[in-house]
Amino acid sequence: MKSVLPPPKPSGLPADKIRKFAEALSKALRLKPGASLKPIVERLKGTLVKKEPEPGASCIEVQEDEKFTIFLSTSNFPLEERFTIAHELGHLFLHSLLPKRPIKAEHSRAKENEDAEIEAHEFARAFLVPEKDLREAVAKIGPDSLAVAAHFMVPQQVVLQRMKAIGLIQ
Repeated sequence: MKSVLPPPKPSGLPADKIRKFAEALSKALRLKPGASLKPIVERLKGTLVKKEPEPGASCIEVQEDEKFTIFLSTSNFPLEERFTIAHELGHLFLHSLLPKRPIKAEHSRAKENEDAEIEAHEFARAFLVPEKDLREAVAKIGPDSLAVAAHFMVPQQVVLQRMKAIGLIQ
């Protein structure tokens, strides 16, 4: 019988530390702006699985042996899917590998999961749009957030949040 995996517990790290960690990891994994995350997931011994939309359709399950599966909703648009994968990697690194424990992180509106979800979102934004790369893109493309978002292959809101976080916009 398969055991029930516990939900993630927040790391308690401040947002700036999460961003720095995510950016360092993005660099260490040689993630290029807009590149597919599938090779990274596979290199980390993970699996991507698509499933029909249902509550908690997008989630990550990390087993005792640190192998993991990211379940993605078939209703996600490509940019949403890319962000979701990065978000689930945030759960992997912040809530499962650092404290070395299995988890199942489901997207829910439950109050007890809110802090872990906020941390995973912060991780995903910085992982996909590192500050150095964002500054270079804005210098080359200009401050057009939609064009910059297309460069990074992320939703425009992600770029706007990153631009605001590093002081490129108010």
